[in-house]
Amino acid sequence: MKHSKEHKGNIYARLVLLFMFILLPLQQAGAAETYTSVTNGDWGSDATWSGLGVPDLSDTVYVNHNITFGGEYDVGTLNLQSGYLQSGSYFLNISAGGSWTGGTLNAGTYNNFGTFGISGSSKYLYGTLNNSGTINHAITNGSYLFISGGAALNNSGIYNIQNDSDFSYVGSGTRTITNTGTFIKSGGTGTSSIAAQIGFYNNGGTLQADSGTLDIGSLNSTNGTFNAADGATLLLQGGTLTGLHTGSGTGTVSLS
Repeated sequence: MKHSKEHKGNIYARLVLLFMFILLPLQQAGAAETYTSVTNGDWGSDATWSGLGVPDLSDTVYVNHNITFGGEYDVGTLNLQSGYLQSGSYFLNISAGGSWTGGTLNAGTYNNFGTFGISGSSKYLYGTLNNSGTINHAITNGSYLFISGGAALNNSGIYNIQNDSDFSYVGSGTRTITNTGTFIKSGGTGTSSIAAQIGFYNNGGTLQADSGTLDIGSLNSTNGTFNAADGATLLLQGGTLTGLHTGSGTGTVSLS
């Protein structure tokens, strides 16, 4: 039995529509979405967020509540505005970066791979912040990034202090900054100080002052690079220097 061309065309059209209906949900599932927290809760709970489901690798998130974790999660852009994040024994991987303008990073591990800004009033780090992207540090002058006992800031990318804000400490126990990338003060004509109670470990990384003074109160460095631009000062205190250290620039590098 032969089918007309018109009948074959109808079958073809129906097949096209069928594939469209199948593929559409898959495309929507992979599309970037924006989520805003609406209540305190677990990151993995639908009820915590304004969107459908929970945030994923390509999504943008705004946090204004207290969020805990029951597993490891990925997010595209993280904007912490108030409340806290507490990932506990789990990781939060941040692929595109974002901002930290309010709230607290509580116990847990937070891995930044993008461009992440820290600004506004004083911030408190109670967990581990790993940076392999870029962090632009612009906390208000006169305010601090407080690093708690047991907390750590690990930089293998670029950590860029853009003004004259400082690093201080809270609580007991060991708190550390470890640099294997570039740790730079690029802005502000005054001094950015890192308290001596924060152990600063430079392991093959670059410490650089392009503007004002970068004052590291307790430095232990192995095979590092110290750069100071014209008119800028890199003030390195305490600790020990091991291995080969090089540098450049017409500024001042002071060891004490």
